[in-house]
Amino acid sequence: MKKRFTHIICMLMVFIMAFNFTACGSVELESKTIKGVTLDIPSNFGEFKEGDGISTATDEDSTCAIVISEKGDAQGIKPTDYEEDTYEQAYMGTYTDTSFVKFDNKAKIDGNPTLFAQFKGTNSKNVKLVVYSYIIFFDDGNCQSISFSYADKGDTSLEENIDSITKSIKIA
Repeated sequence: MKKRFTHIICMLMVFIMAFNFTACGSVELESKTIKGVTLDIPSNFGEFKEGDGISTATDEDSTCAIVISEKGDAQGIKPTDYEEDTYEQAYMGTYTDTSFVKFDNKAKIDGNPTLFAQFKGTNSKNVKLVVYSYIIFFDDGNCQSISFSYADKGDTSLEENIDSITKSIKIA
């Protein structure tokens, strides 16, 4: 099951990298619930699309992405089991030129222990991205991933609203 969750996270990162990122403008935020996660997202994002255990939404120009996984077995792993080097090995292998902006293995999302990483990296299309990755751990032994990505210095609606969006996250 650990391999399946790691596979889902890796697919999530690959999917994020697949977008051709350009600029997008200022927009309103709308509340949506996906896979038991309620959060505010920019109104210029399309509907979430399902595939391989993840739901993905992009803005109208595919300049930024929000990806939410289904819950999966955490295999007894806790956020504090990760350090920057182990996180990088597990989840950042699809990027080059990576650097952490922030890393917190004691973060909380809606009261749940959370592994948070904000990093910059270059995807396979040579686009420099900023990624906010949250892996939320639940008392029942499951975890769930939420990731946000946008082009570095891309002036996107996601970048413009990232603080409000991440603060709006609620788990059903």
